[in-house]
Amino acid sequence: FVLELFFLYVILSIICGILYFLNGMSGFDSVIHAMTTISTGGFSSHNQSFAYFNSYKIEIISVFFMVIGSLPFVLYLQFLHRQNKNIFRDDQIKLFFIVITIIVIITTVWLSINLSTDIFSSFRISLFNIISILTGTGYSSYNFSNWGSYGTAIMMVIMFIGGCAGSTTGGIKIFRLQILFRGAISQIKKLTQPHAVLVMRFNGKTVNENTYNSVMGFFFMY
Repeated sequence: FVLELFFLYVILSIICGILYFLNGMSGFDSVIHAMTTISTGGFSSHNQSFAYFNSYKIEIISVFFMVIGSLPFVLYLQFLHRQNKNIFRDDQIKLFFIVITIIVIITTVWLSINLSTDIFSSFRISLFNIISILTGTGYSSYNFSNWGSYGTAIMMVIMFIGGCAGSTTGGIKIFRLQILFRGAISQIKKLTQPHAVLVMRFNGKTVNENTYNSVMGFFFMY
């Protein structure tokens, strides 16, 4: 199992590096950036980060592999072993993509209005930078200080969220937020319906009180 995860990580890094190289990066840059893309941690070897390359193709490759690094690697192995034929049914993966979609759309609209850029450029800037900060990768293709107060606020929020459990991302993780909110809703219902039997579920499985308490304890420690 551990070896499978290791080889999967290495293969993904190699594919990422090859695609970077084929789309304009030097050999050194492609290796360095592939290693920090899949790991969703670390910075670019250039002061301008990805703005140095000024290539939407390279940015698309980076976005794709940052997202791959943000999803549970265990589900990849289950998919390869045909134990899970649809990894997108996972609750945290669905919420992860919903969060990305909503924030990217809002940011795209905000940038197009406040920076007077066309929709395509705003979407390109928004997609790459939002995913980079959300996953904790640390790349940038645009100066965040030009985003104004909105940029500061949104970056502060998403940097704490992180990706999915079992991924290479940092942050609180999506599933902990789900457990927190579902638990909060369950507690509110218990107050209004004290005799009701309420069962909290995650991915179709029952979440016991100990799991919920451990998640709450993590938040207080965090």
